[in-house]
Parts: sequence; C-alpha cells; structure tokens
Amino acid sequence: MIEMKFHERGDFLLTAERHRIILELLAEKEIATIQQLVEATSSSESTIRRDLKQLEEKKN
Repeated sequence: MIEMKFHERGDFLLTAERHRIILELLAEKEIATIQQLVEATSSSESTIRRDLKQLEEKKN
C-alpha cells in the first residue's frame, strides 16, 4: 500500500511526490481511476489530470 507523505508546509504534496505516488499506484494496479488517484494524493481532479498529462509528456 502507498504511504502518504505530507509536505512540511501543510497538506499539499509537491508535484514530484504526487507523481511518485501516481506511478507507484499504476505500477501496483496497472489501471486506476481519476477518483482513486485523487484519494491517494488528496488532490483535486484537475491536479491529477494535469499530473497525468505531465507524466505522459515526460514519457515521450
């Protein structure tokens, strides 16, 4: 299971930390819904969608 780590300035994760959690979850499950990623990172849907786009761009 993925362990949540919170940024020292509050409840918001840094982008790199969210990306790590997203990639770990996808490696574990292969498929994840936006809602699962929202819950795993305590982020908004728009943040998750932006993160997924950034990860896809890094991949290419």
